[in-house]
Amino acid sequence: MPRVAGEQAVLSEEDWAAADKAVANQKAIADKKASVFRAAAAGQPVDYVDAKGGLMRPKGAPPVAAAKMPSLPPEPYLFLEGVRKSEAKQCTHLPEKWIRTKEIREVHLVLVKSVPLSWRGPAALLARMVGARLMDLEGRMTAFRGVLRHCHMVLFVTSGFESKHPDHAKVLRQLGLLSPFMTVKQNQQRRRLEVHRGDVLTRVEWPTLTHVLVAEADAKPLRCQDLDGKDVKVKCLDLTEFLHLCSNCYEPA
Repeated sequence: MPRVAGEQAVLSEEDWAAADKAVANQKAIADKKASVFRAAAAGQPVDYVDAKGGLMRPKGAPPVAAAKMPSLPPEPYLFLEGVRKSEAKQCTHLPEKWIRTKEIREVHLVLVKSVPLSWRGPAALLARMVGARLMDLEGRMTAFRGVLRHCHMVLFVTSGFESKHPDHAKVLRQLGLLSPFMTVKQNQQRRRLEVHRGDVLTRVEWPTLTHVLVAEADAKPLRCQDLDGKDVKVKCLDLTEFLHLCSNCYEPA
């Protein structure tokens, strides 16, 4: 036990030895956690290291392998944003053959001058929604899985969001018109992406799939009702939050 001399606590040699041992033990556990994390395979659950350094492995169904980036077609459709066609022809990071398109219905590659500078721009939103590769002239690339391919989403674009981000709102409206159909309950055909202008309705059919796009961050969820009259909440997202929601990517090839 420490002895008190005046206002200072003095530790004995035994106390210092115990403290050194505890610090060394915590460091060993931290090193083990880091080692386990580095050794984990992509797309698989990480083994758990408890407070005593014990190792616990996940049980149950085998983990799903991380999705790999699909191959491009022989002549992919290329969408240019802020890049001239002459610059694209000189870009050695593009496939040998490609077809330039101004249509957003089917895009495989979106080429920009800089991926980091365009990360929040309308071209990057397009790539996220359709599942295209966002590339730049230096060869930096991110392959998005695509909302239109894997999700059902209902969006309400408020006037505040549209005023602050008119180009993003335009992309969403166009994609809503071009969205593929899917079969829902009772064989009804609904678009995979539904885009509405204005505030959310007082009643929503799919509360968990519905999002209200607003101008400012940290907006409180909207209270409304589902079709059965049950009180539900609908999330409000600003541009950054919405882009994060849509940023599901493939693993590098």
